[in-house]
Amino acid sequence: MQGASESLRAFVASNPAGARGDRRVLCVRGGGQQIGQLNAIKPWTTITPKGQPDGTKQSAVLYGNLGLDQPGVTVEDLRIAGCYRQAACAADRNKTIDVRADDTTLRHLDITQQGGRNGDVLQCVLVANSHPIGAARIEFSRIHSCGDEASGNMEHGLYCSDARQPLIRGNWLYDNEGFGMQLYPDCDRALAVGNVVSDNGGACDVDRTSEAAFVNGFCGYARESLLRAPIHCGPSTANRAIDMVLFDPAAWSPTDCNAAALTTTGTYSADPGFYDRARADYRMRNPAARAKLGLYAEIVPGPRW
Repeated sequence: MQGASESLRAFVASNPAGARGDRRVLCVRGGGQQIGQLNAIKPWTTITPKGQPDGTKQSAVLYGNLGLDQPGVTVEDLRIAGCYRQAACAADRNKTIDVRADDTTLRHLDITQQGGRNGDVLQCVLVANSHPIGAARIEFSRIHSCGDEASGNMEHGLYCSDARQPLIRGNWLYDNEGFGMQLYPDCDRALAVGNVVSDNGGACDVDRTSEAAFVNGFCGYARESLLRAPIHCGPSTANRAIDMVLFDPAAWSPTDCNAAALTTTGTYSADPGFYDRARADYRMRNPAARAKLGLYAEIVPGPRW
C-alpha cells in the first residue's frame, strides 16, 4: 500500500517487477496526487486503489501522464487527468496514457485531460510503437474531453496504431477533439465491441487497417461536418461492422466506406435514445438499439468506486 506521504514514483520504484504467472499488485492510496510523467511502472504490475469491504475501491485520482513502456502492466479503477502545455505541468508526453508495450490492460478508468476539451493538447490514449503491440486491452473506461480544436481533428480519444488484435470493449468515448476512436494505421484485427462513441469531432475511423471489427456498439453524433459519417474509412481492407447502431442526423450515410474497406451487417440507424447526452449518460432507451448492444446498453463504465 502506498504510504500517506510517499510519491507514486517512489512507491513503484521500491517494489520488484512481477512475472506473467505472478503479478505484482500495488495499491494506490485514496484521494488525489500529482504524478508528473510516470514511465517507470515495472513489468507485470497492476496499479489500482485499495479495495473496500463492499467490493468497491477507494476513489483515487492521478494528475499527470502514464507512459506504459514495459509488458504486462495493468491500470484499473483510477481517474487519470493528463496535461502537457499547462503551466507547472511536469509531463513530457502529449498523451494521458501512452501504451508502448505488449499485454497492457486499461480497465475501469476515467481518462481525460486537465481543464477538459480545449484545456490542453493531448491524445487521451495512444497505442503505438515502432513494432506491432500485441494483446492490448482497453475495457469499461470513460475516455473523454481530450484535445484542442486548434489541432484540426488530430487529438483523439483512442488512437490505435501499430497494434495486433487489441480488444476495445465496453467503453464510452466522448467529447474528444478528434475522432473518438481512430484505428490508423495498422491497428489490424482490432475487436471493438460494446463501445459508445459519441459527441466527438469525428466518431469511428478505420484507415490503413485491415480485418478490424466494430461489433454491438454505437458510432455517431460527430461535431465536425466533414467527419459526420458514423464510421469513416480511409484506404483499408476487410473490416467489418456487425450489429452496430450507426446514427448521425447530419450524416448522409451510416458510413462513407466502400465495400472493400468495410462490410456491414445488421446495422440499425436511428436515435438510440441516450438517457442524457448532456451529462454523458450513454445508456440507451430505444429497444431496438438496446437489442443491438445487449448487456453493453446498460453497463456504466469507469472506476468501480
